[in-house]
Order: sequence, then structure tokens, then C-alpha cells
Amino acid sequence: MAKNAVILQFEDGTEMAFDCVQGISVSRGGTVTENPMEEGARIADGRERNPVMITISDGMVSDVHHDRVSGPYDPEATGYHTDFMSKLEEADEKNQIIIADLGKRGIYTNLLIESLNIDWTTETGFSIPVTMTLKEIAIATTKKKSLSETRRPGQTTVDSSATKRRFQISKNLGIASAKTAVSAALAAKATAITKAATNVAGWLGLR
Repeated sequence: MAKNAVILQFEDGTEMAFDCVQGISVSRGGTVTENPMEEGARIADGRERNPVMITISDGMVSDVHHDRVSGPYDPEATGYHTDFMSKLEEADEKNQIIIADLGKRGIYTNLLIESLNIDWTTETGFSIPVTMTLKEIAIATTKKKSLSETRRPGQTTVDSSATKRRFQISKNLGIASAKTAVSAALAAKATAITKAATNVAGWLGLR
């Protein structure tokens, strides 16, 4: 971004600069947090940073060259000043994020318009004075992690193919064990039937 003026960059990448600015105020602050102690007293143990507030006072946007000293005023005339006004109104209505380049004062990102005042009178001619306040916002981001990134030191990755093979082996062993148990049960039942038949035959004197 250029460094010769106060510049605003909009979400679509458009950069528009003020021709001059009467004043710039950058406000920083924070809230000191307190917690009660056992004795009932409170102790300050932390600080939460408040959003940065930027106020641009009487920023002038003009469509007239500096060497122009005369000429009729046309209230319907369009140009850079009306384009700038349209971008500001669009950013305000759609809650668009703005980047503010304040030159040596720094570049500030993630800003939203909190207030916007545009004075358009016959005295302003082919220009508009703008006073606005921008407020910093916090944007949450997400990050994806692979299984290898969350693995503890010394922990190996899981071999899915080996796991499947071990599961199949265990399954086969379980089936084989079940078959063996059924065969044993059937053999025991057959032995019991044979023994019962022998006893019955003995009672009947058929042996």
C-alpha cells in the first residue's frame, strides 16, 4: 500500500486515499481482571486487551485539482469523491472488513466501521469531508491436524492393514474354537445316549 496518505483498502482489494486528514486518533486500552482471595480481598491477576479504535477526523476527499480556483459547482457531478463515498457506504452496510494504512502510524487490519459521518453541502464543492471511527475485531481461525501431528512422542502410527489382518485371524480362531466346542458337545451327547441305551437293554434282559 502507498505511504503518501491515509489509505483504506476494502475487501475487494480497492484502495482509496484521503487527500488530507485533519486528525487521526488511535486508541488502545485493556481491562484488568480481578479475582477474590480467601481473605475477601481482590487481586489483579491479568489483563484483557480491548479492540483498537481508530478515529479519522475531517478527512477530505476531493475530485478537484489543487490548482483549480474557479468553475461552476455541479451538485450532481460524479468522480473520485463520489466513488469513495459509495465504497464507504457499501462497507458500512455490508459489514466489510477494512485495512487502514496510516503511514508512519502503522497499518491496521481487521477493522469494521463503527461510525461514519459524511457532510455534503454546497460549500464542499467537488469534495466531501468524512469523519469515521474504525474498530478492530477478532477473527477466529480453524486448523486441521493429521493423526501424525497429534501422535505422542514415541507413539507409532496405526497400520490399518495389519489391524485388519489381526482382526481376521482372531475371528478365524474364534470360529475354529466354536466349531471344536460344538463337536465336543455332540460327541459327549452321543456317548451319553449310547450309555443310556446300554442301561435300558440291560434292564430288559436283552444283553
